[in-house]
Amino acid sequence: MTACVIFANSANLFASTCAGLFARMFDTPYNVQLVLNGDSLELSGELQLWDPPANATHAVSLLWDDRLQDTNNVTLRYETLRTSAGGRHTAAWYAFGPTPAIGFETIDPAVGINNMRFVVNGKLEDQSGVGFVVHDDIVFAKTSCHNSGTTTGRFDVAVDVPPPSQPAQPTRNQTYYTIWSVNITNALNQYTIAAEVGGVTIQRNVPVSPFSFAAC
Repeated sequence: MTACVIFANSANLFASTCAGLFARMFDTPYNVQLVLNGDSLELSGELQLWDPPANATHAVSLLWDDRLQDTNNVTLRYETLRTSAGGRHTAAWYAFGPTPAIGFETIDPAVGINNMRFVVNGKLEDQSGVGFVVHDDIVFAKTSCHNSGTTTGRFDVAVDVPPPSQPAQPTRNQTYYTIWSVNITNALNQYTIAAEVGGVTIQRNVPVSPFSFAAC
């Protein structure tokens, strides 16, 4: 019997299957950003919980692994509840940064971050062990800026390239970021960042504008 026939014979099965698929699609982090701010990496983003139980209080934590294989954690704060499809679906949003009430999660750039996952009401959400990969080798620096009264700006891009003479295993308080700057003539557009390291081009980050940063 085909899936279409099964679904046609059982509206409840169709609804529950779709709900499960939507949950896998939407119970994911959004707008994850890493920004180098002096001696710290600032991590921010949002987590959406699709169709959570009504009037329920959820305990949501973010776990992340660094390059030393240590696990770090922080409790996420509830942000808002949004509806879609004429109110048939709801989504609870939890955020980590960048509002003052929530704050950035700061990470030691020497050990960085390579993976994150979430614990929701005691249940681990990690895509069946895969987790959510986070790249910290190329990030925007917080010294990026826009020029007030114009549509121009500057991106400062931090590239993490350890010197060949250094050991591959990092130690805390040992950073390798080098800052590269590029002037932007149309700061109204959004940009991703890329770098060529060892002959390989790697692209990182969600699109951002220089207007996401302070004035120069």
